[in-house]
Amino acid sequence: MYKVIVIYGALPDTEKFLDQYRSVHLPLVRGVPNVQRIEAATVTRQLMGRGEIGLITEIGFASAADRSAALKSDAWRAVAADQASWPAQPEMTVVLAEDGE
Repeated sequence: MYKVIVIYGALPDTEKFLDQYRSVHLPLVRGVPNVQRIEAATVTRQLMGRGEIGLITEIGFASAADRSAALKSDAWRAVAADQASWPAQPEMTVVLAEDGE
């Protein structure tokens, strides 16, 4: 599986953020072409690391080509526009990854 992984820092107004994230943002992500799997998990306890982590989202694709096409799509641009419109922006780290053996 080829992934886009988004790691969000401390969440502003956690419940309000998660409500908007689940009701608006994730449906936009589901509309991105070639998405096979989405997993979003709130962090309940952080054991190590610098900076607080509040949410981790993995978006899975069958191939690197599928992921590349998705990242160039109008639907992905809509996801990015939604994120940019959030009134309070948590810090974010976005990485591309693939399953290892």
